[in-house]
Amino acid sequence: MLNEVADTVAVLSRRHMQAGIPLSESRSRLEVFVRQALAAQSVEAAWGVAPKASSVALAA
Repeated sequence: MLNEVADTVAVLSRRHMQAGIPLSESRSRLEVFVRQALAAQSVEAAWGVAPKASSVALAA
């Protein structure tokens, strides 16, 4: 799970840079994505149930 989050953050970072999104805005969006992804992982670990895919929003 963490590898997938790291890969997604790398891809989103590159896309944000290419799109000219300011670093501060990009960082904020990526922080939200990582927090949501980690929360989803926590729910899955606690309940043994994967959350709905829509509960982790991509910040692209």
